[in-house]
Amino acid sequence: MFIRPFDPREFMLESFPKPGLRARLSTLLLVAAGGLLASSSSFAQEVQAILDLDGQGGFFDHPYPSDVRRDVQGGLRLDGFPNPNSLLIVDHLADVVMQDNQGWGVAAPMYLAFDGPMQGSALPLDPRAYLSLSSGVQLVDVDPASPVRGQRLPIRVNFRLAADSYRPANLLEVLPVQGFDLRENNHYALVVTDDAPVPSGFQWKVLPALGQVLQGQDPGGQFGPAAAALYPLVSQQWQVDGLDPNRIVAASVFRTGVPTAPLKDYAQRVAQWQAPVVDGPLVVTREYPSYYVLETTWQVPQFQSGSIPYFTPAEGGVFQVDASGEPQPQHYRTAPMVVCIPKGTMPAQGFPLLFYINGTGGFASQVFARGELDPVTMERKVGEGPSEIAAERGWASSGMGAHLAPEHAGLASAGGYIVYNVFNPRAMRDNFKQLVLENLLYRRLLLQLAINPALCPLTDASAAADGQIRFDPSMQVVMGQSLGSYLSGMLAAVDPMAFQGAILTGAGGSWVEFARGPRDPISLQEVLETLLFALPPGEELDIWHPLFTLVETALGGSNNVHYVDEILRQTDAGRPAPHVFVIQGYHDLQVPDNLQRALLLGLGVDFAGSEVGPYPGGQVLPAMLMAGAQQWNFPVALNLPVPNHGARTAVVVRYLQDALQHGHYVTFQLEEPKHQYGCFLETLLSRGFPEIPQGGLQGDPCP
Repeated sequence: MFIRPFDPREFMLESFPKPGLRARLSTLLLVAAGGLLASSSSFAQEVQAILDLDGQGGFFDHPYPSDVRRDVQGGLRLDGFPNPNSLLIVDHLADVVMQDNQGWGVAAPMYLAFDGPMQGSALPLDPRAYLSLSSGVQLVDVDPASPVRGQRLPIRVNFRLAADSYRPANLLEVLPVQGFDLRENNHYALVVTDDAPVPSGFQWKVLPALGQVLQGQDPGGQFGPAAAALYPLVSQQWQVDGLDPNRIVAASVFRTGVPTAPLKDYAQRVAQWQAPVVDGPLVVTREYPSYYVLETTWQVPQFQSGSIPYFTPAEGGVFQVDASGEPQPQHYRTAPMVVCIPKGTMPAQGFPLLFYINGTGGFASQVFARGELDPVTMERKVGEGPSEIAAERGWASSGMGAHLAPEHAGLASAGGYIVYNVFNPRAMRDNFKQLVLENLLYRRLLLQLAINPALCPLTDASAAADGQIRFDPSMQVVMGQSLGSYLSGMLAAVDPMAFQGAILTGAGGSWVEFARGPRDPISLQEVLETLLFALPPGEELDIWHPLFTLVETALGGSNNVHYVDEILRQTDAGRPAPHVFVIQGYHDLQVPDNLQRALLLGLGVDFAGSEVGPYPGGQVLPAMLMAGAQQWNFPVALNLPVPNHGARTAVVVRYLQDALQHGHYVTFQLEEPKHQYGCFLETLLSRGFPEIPQGGLQGDPCP
């Protein structure tokens, strides 16, 4: 194990935006002007916060987020949100934020405006610097009821000197490190003190109205009473911490929403439903050396209104519940399903089950068909997918046709990418609820299956009381690739029935990072900048862009990072925590390093083996070490203490891409990860916990 000193570039993409020429010139001019002022005058120019309590200013003339921005019913308000191109997509996102959320985003950008400059170049790049009580910028838990009241969060901070089409000049921009979510339904304060750097020739001045509201006094104006009721939470926390509230020069106070609550509630309810059944008998469609492939269909309840693919809000796509909150199927679809039964002897309690969820545009058959590419034909070696690895280790496996995948929506699925249709943000958000819940139901269908052993003559089910082939409910691992890993993490977090393990491959998370990550099949960032949001030349979607505060808050209920922290970090004492194995690649053009970091920080796993990406932008390990993770040599077992549950095997491994495909596909292209996740399955079954070895050939023995 080793600890590398922090390099701020570890949190940046290799193409992380550089300050524009105009911003650099502005900095030089301001510093020069400050020097002249300091030398020719006995006083410095004062800088103070902008705090509009009259409601007459622009969007950034009041802090964001802020609970002052609520209506009389407590709903969120986005009056004056910038929409320079009058885009419907911006209006749709803002509408979802205001109508569907009871609190502010738990991982969204935040803003404080000033009437003069800060010294942006002196703001620390290390997110940990803002954990200090002496930091000039702090994001603080100020909720009196919070078990971690006073906690500071790691943040990424930028000061914008020059205006762009969405943002004014002199704007402080703050983003929580993705993976370190704010607590749901909790009060936070974004605070700037006079320790924050300003250029030479400038000094801080406390806005009188800010001083009043910090003391609980109403300074007047439409929003004065609301501010006076909120801001004492900040001064009280400063006093608890032994700090001087008179040194606060800017602040915002806000309560977060509960983006994960709906899906968690729906999962609890749907888990109580009667298990669905297959449409007809299972039929053996293929046979391979180590297993049989059986197929049929089942009727999947569709919970969203309207008709697929929900391209516009007028076409529906909103998740439907009754007056009591019970999910309401709107119709049913026929979905293909696959189960793969190992040859050999079935344990008395049934076969352990690898519950596989395919990625974007995937098919039910991918559980067995997604082998490595043949270097001659460039076709996948059908039969050498996860089902083969599972069967070799004594595990059955399953797959199903997914919502809005080609098997459901045909050409309208756009290769599966219609799932991410931001033109209809409610449908996009609720597509993920549908996907998680249909997998929850499919899992229960599988557990009720009794398969005639005559279909699988080389499978011995005689140890079972009824002689039927079944699946063991106490030994199940969820596995997913890409979107499937996204859904696997969410399912593992919300399904009341515990999984014993989770294998996440090609895995990442965070809507903020997602928009700036994928470059295959297209550069998503360029499409968003030029086609969707029509940014002027020279502007880009940096991580603090106001559009991301809309996207993250509107779509927060479908952000996997908001759920996965409950798998190992914030666990349910009544549901055993799974063992977790994450397999990632470099150079992954679909789920790049920035998305990988967000997921890994949210999960809280350790790192096993060697980092393979170039330092620092292509690596995930340094950011993990910053967050308290450890690096282990192989073999690895029971490395991570989990609250309420004891030790778990929980690590990520990374591999370089091969010559045929980029790093998104290392799990299928390389022998080493196949050997490792095969041993994860084998040792979990034989010992009750998995041990992950140094990767070898697929069928090599386990330690």
